[in-house]
Amino acid sequence: MLQPRLTSAALAILLSTCLALPAVAEIISLSGSASATVAEVGVVDEPEQDEATDSYPDTVDELPVQVVAQLLALDGEALGYAAAQLADPLSSTGTNPQELAIHLNLTSGVGAAAYTGEATVEELRGVRLLPEEVDAVDGATVSLTGKLFLDGVLVIFADPDITDISDAGLTVEVTIVQETGTGESLQSETVFAGTLDLAGTSDGAVDVSISGNFPIATATITDLSELDPELNIFQVVTLEDLAFSYPYDAVVGETFSFRVTLTVAGSGVPGVGVLAVLGQPFSDASEVLELVQDEEQADKVITAVQNERANPTGEPLESAITTRVLPIGACGLFGFEAVLLVAALGGMRVTRPWCRSARRAA
Repeated sequence: MLQPRLTSAALAILLSTCLALPAVAEIISLSGSASATVAEVGVVDEPEQDEATDSYPDTVDELPVQVVAQLLALDGEALGYAAAQLADPLSSTGTNPQELAIHLNLTSGVGAAAYTGEATVEELRGVRLLPEEVDAVDGATVSLTGKLFLDGVLVIFADPDITDISDAGLTVEVTIVQETGTGESLQSETVFAGTLDLAGTSDGAVDVSISGNFPIATATITDLSELDPELNIFQVVTLEDLAFSYPYDAVVGETFSFRVTLTVAGSGVPGVGVLAVLGQPFSDASEVLELVQDEEQADKVITAVQNERANPTGEPLESAITTRVLPIGACGLFGFEAVLLVAALGGMRVTRPWCRSARRAA
């Protein structure tokens, strides 16, 4: 493993993801895909690109689906790394089940090439509501509210010589689509769509924008640059159990599907990078981070992020919002405390949560 000197900056995000619905249901079908791509940009004559994609059950016959795309400069000064995973929700356990996981690292030294990258995980579940659990008869239409949980950390840190981080950024996009019917009678309705954008500025600050009902009530932002003289910029955003609520209607006893898509896209510039870890412990990023940072510096970054995650000390992220775009007809979030208990494929009843919220993923 290469151990070059520290000549880079990085933007990081840790998110743990899971989906919950307010009823007991049967999982009738399960499929999904994972894709990753990285591309070289900047001071290179012949830019390279790498990509990977797989889907279950089309190209692989069992879960998890795992893909990796990677580009590494020969001198170790630049790295483009994207990985995505879809795991079996019925066998994923623990506080951080890694059912939907993304790892994106786009880190570049000063004067080196930079990278753009994107990783996506999509899961499609066919489900059927049970009459006894929604207190309604077969054929009745019921109105319910589901939730998607996000939990994690976002970080921007930079070299002592870096003050301009413009053109570097990260976008997290969440969409949930309800599908009913099949074939020509298939109908789709987007029940949730939202994005969170972080964009670097010329003075080393970070502009934060959101669209849709992307919730940030429990998110904080903290400047930790004083903790490490090697880091001129070190902003940490802690996301604590964000709950994305979405209303939907369903007919009891009839099969319908939810298509959940999580995408992280990033762009880096020389001296600035993007690092993303979703749905898995942030410490898992150390091995990849050490490809472009020495072990000591990588450990400082990971330790500082974990400490801030465990004990947030910052201000509300709301204070940093520069742009907010609400959906047409938006009426706010719908609260619902119950979670979905699902049944195994084939209709066997079990009392296992659809997915658990990862409260302590770091």
